[in-house]
Amino acid sequence: MAQDTVTGNNRRAGAGYLFAIIASVGLGSAVAFSRAAYDGGTDPLSVSTVRAVFGSCLVGLFCVLSGRSLRVPRRLWPHLLCLGLMIGYMFYGNIGAVQYIPIGLAALLFFVYPPLVAVFVAILDRRPVGGLKAVALIGAFVGLILMLGVDLDTIDWRGVALALAAGVLAAVNAVWIARVMHGMDVLVLTFYMSAVGAVVLLIATAGAGGIGRVMAQSFDAEGAKVWVVDNNTDALAQCPDHWRKSCLDVTDESSVSSLFEELVTEWGSVDTLCSNAGIAGPGNPIEDVALADWRACVSVSLEGAFLFAKYAAPLMKAQRSGAIVVPSSTAGIFGFANRSPYVAAK
Repeated sequence: MAQDTVTGNNRRAGAGYLFAIIASVGLGSAVAFSRAAYDGGTDPLSVSTVRAVFGSCLVGLFCVLSGRSLRVPRRLWPHLLCLGLMIGYMFYGNIGAVQYIPIGLAALLFFVYPPLVAVFVAILDRRPVGGLKAVALIGAFVGLILMLGVDLDTIDWRGVALALAAGVLAAVNAVWIARVMHGMDVLVLTFYMSAVGAVVLLIATAGAGGIGRVMAQSFDAEGAKVWVVDNNTDALAQCPDHWRKSCLDVTDESSVSSLFEELVTEWGSVDTLCSNAGIAGPGNPIEDVALADWRACVSVSLEGAFLFAKYAAPLMKAQRSGAIVVPSSTAGIFGFANRSPYVAAK
């Protein structure tokens, strides 16, 4: 019996080390690859959003295929929400820093989180952090910065703040999980944290400012003519000058109809429609959701896509070709607590 217990503990420890290695490699490689993405014309918010959505879908699918239960006790939901919010920022800050500072420095600053975990645990356990250890850690990081040849006079402190904040939150996240979420399946936990992070990042993006902009950039790179629609004039103003832009309410049928009349006059038809408009909606139990809030969310996320498809479809049928793309969400695939209108719309 004792031997079985030791074997089981060794297996769990081995799995823990494996997950730690995978996480470190994933976080480090994300920093390196983000630079190539920026050079290709995208932005940190779009990269981190796509990363979060893809990751949560992949982990969620694995949980379902492996027969894991996705049920979580209600008492843990507030913790999952907080952990997910931190994950969302970590996804962004970890790779967003590379837009302002060198890759090596961004990675170094983010990876302050392992020693910070030790510091936080010592504080929580009321154990003093040895002065010699603290000096050694600080000296090691200063030495690495000098080795990287960083010029402190020319460094962009926005990148430093992004990377350091992500590292601090990574440490808080790790300690929080160890202290509060012990006993929960690590993959189910990862799915929910990633899903919350993905929703947060999706909320932070809009048609001309995030995923929609990346879609438009992809079509533009292939030589297509691009026409973007948003209700945010500032976001539209940041789009390239050679794109056609319209500011309107996607739930107003007369505005959508007028837009397609203008499009036909200028272009004759449309080959591809990407309906990406959406809002998060209320985050309450269904019995506490006001009908007006439900309708507002569903109207933009679902009826907006319907209206654009309604006016695009006849043009595509006339030319016997075309494609309509309506992005879904992990919330629409797996469901999400207290997000009933958003889940229904997706």
